[in-house]
This record gives sequence, C-alpha cells and structure tokens, in this order.
Amino acid sequence: MTLKEYRTKNPLTQAWMARHLETTQSRYSRIENGVTIPGRRWVNKVVGLTNGSVGYIDLRPDIFKDVMGSGNIITKGG
Repeated sequence: MTLKEYRTKNPLTQAWMARHLETTQSRYSRIENGVTIPGRRWVNKVVGLTNGSVGYIDLRPDIFKDVMGSGNIITKGG
C-alpha cells in the first residue's frame, strides 16, 4: 500500500502524518508524491506508524527487495 492510499483510507491529512513522523508537511508531501526518496530510518518510522500497512518494499523497493521474505516484515535469518 502506498502512503497516499494509507492516508486517504484512514482518513488522515498530510499534516497529521508529518507530525507523527516528525517531519514537515512539505517533506512528507514530496515523499508521498515520489519527488524525494525517504531514508531507512524514516521508512522504519512509517512501517511502525502504519503497523506494517505501508511496508518496506512499498517505500524503498530499491534497497529492500533483496531482503524481503514473503511479506512486508524483515525477519532475522530470512
């Protein structure tokens, strides 16, 4: 699920998401719209905030596709 899908499904504002991810609404918007690529720490925050609804592979397939198992949770040794 994308950030936008999660946000609109729940329904939450960009400002609410940004506040809970400890960033600005402007930066959040750039990430949601694919203008800025989030770092690993930020990705971890999103996965935690969304309880895994938005997963690692959804946000950064370039770095997480090789370490993912069958779901959106990275497991030790898997």
